[in-house]
Amino acid sequence: MNANFKNEIQTFGRSLLLPIAVLAPVGMVMGISSALGQSYMIEKLPFLGNELFKAILSSLGLISSVVFNNIPLLFAMGVAYGMSKKEKGIAVFASVVAYLTLLIAMHVHLKLAGALAKKELALGKSKRLAALLPDCWRPKSPIDFTDCNFLSPLLFSAVRNP
Repeated sequence: MNANFKNEIQTFGRSLLLPIAVLAPVGMVMGISSALGQSYMIEKLPFLGNELFKAILSSLGLISSVVFNNIPLLFAMGVAYGMSKKEKGIAVFASVVAYLTLLIAMHVHLKLAGALAKKELALGKSKRLAALLPDCWRPKSPIDFTDCNFLSPLLFSAVRNP
């Protein structure tokens, strides 16, 4: 095997370790905060039922979920950082722009092909997201993210019509 090829593969493998290293501690925080918020844990440890503890645990879970919700972006950034020899910052920035452009391009393609989710299906899929949004972002009317320019490709680009 060519030594240069072997070095490139090793560099690629090391670049994948960067986002993976972030997932373990964040996953532990998510798991612990979720477990401590369950009703059976509150029965065993009544102080967890306190509103302050509930707010802290739900906040930790919500904050840590950002990492898991953006795993593809983290891998794009990690590979760009790990594989670039010079100008690592520019490589990471370019990877983010490329990833976001890919999402929009998929959305446009699916929209032109008529394969985006119907509003009723999209509404059902967006209920979990709506629970995560701050109150100031929640619309007063029924939630419809299908017309949202930024969130729509992120949420519904891969959902096909039934």
